Amino acid sequence: MGFWTDKLWFESLGFIDRFWIEFTVKLLCGVLSFLIGGIYMFLLLFRVNKLKIWIKVIFSVITAMITAMFGVVLWEEALQFFNRVPAGTADPVFGLDVSFYMFSLPFITGIYRLLMMLSVISIIAGFLILNLRTRIFLVNRVNESSIESEKNTSGPFIVGSALVIYCKTFIFLMLLDLLLFC
Repeated sequence: MGFWTDKLWFESLGFIDRFWIEFTVKLLCGVLSFLIGGIYMFLLLFRVNKLKIWIKVIFSVITAMITAMFGVVLWEEALQFFNRVPAGTADPVFGLDVSFYMFSLPFITGIYRLLMMLSVISIIAGFLILNLRTRIFLVNRVNESSIESEKNTSGPFIVGSALVIYCKTFIFLMLLDLLLFC
C-alpha cells in the first residue's frame, strides 16, 4: 500500500498517532544512516588525491543510499530500544535482565550489521578505485619510468582502513555491550 492509503486507513481506525510515529522514526533512521554512510565514505575517499571530486561524491551518495535503505529497516528495533522497560527477571547465565534480549540486543545487532555492511561497501569501493585508477594510469602513461615514479597507494589505504574500522566496530560494540548491560 502507498503512503496515502496507509494514512487514511490508520486515520479511519483512530490510530493516526501510531502512523505518524512510524513514519517519523523511519524517516529519522533513514536520514541518520544516509548521513553516516555518506559522510563516512566521503571522508574515507578524501585521502585519494587524484580522484575527481565528482567521483568521490558519486561513491558517497551510492553508499549513503544503500545504508539508508538498510537503516530504515531498523525502525522497529529503534523504537523498542528507546522505549524499553526492565522486565524484572534476570537471565540465569549472564545475570542480565531479560528485557536486554527483547529490546536492546536486536537494536545493537542491527547497528552492528549496518556498520559491517558499510565496511564491506568501503572495501568494495577501495578495490573499484584501485582498479579504476590503475587502468586510467596505465592508459595515460607514455613511458615505463613514469609508471614506477607514481605509486598508487589510495586503493590499499581504503581497503586497509575499512578492515581496521570493521575490526574496531566489532570491538566497540562488544565493549558497549559489556559496559551498558553488565
